[in-house]
Amino acid sequence: MNYQADSASMHSSAWVTFTQLNFGLTLSAMAFAVWAMPVDAWIRAFMGLGLLALVGATITMSKTIRDVHESNKVTNKVETAKVEKFLMDTDPINPVTTF
Repeated sequence: MNYQADSASMHSSAWVTFTQLNFGLTLSAMAFAVWAMPVDAWIRAFMGLGLLALVGATITMSKTIRDVHESNKVTNKVETAKVEKFLMDTDPINPVTTF
C-alpha cells in the first residue's frame, strides 16, 4: 500500500507494518476461535457475521475520525491565514482613513 502524509504525521514503516500484522493476526485468531467453537454451525455463522460487522465498523470509524481530524487541520490553516492577513493589512500606527 502507498501511504502519503505530511511530514508532521508520517508514521514509520515499522509502525505501519506492526499495525497491519496486528490487524491480520487478531482477525485470524478471532476467525479461528469462531470456527473452533464447539457449537452448532448456525451459531458459528452468527458469530462470524458479528466478527465481520465489528471489523467493518472499526475500519469505518477509524476512517471517519481521520477524515474529521484532517478537515479540522485544513480549516484551522485557513482560519490562521485569514487572521494573519488581517493583522498584516491592519497597521495600528498608521491607520488608513477613507472618506
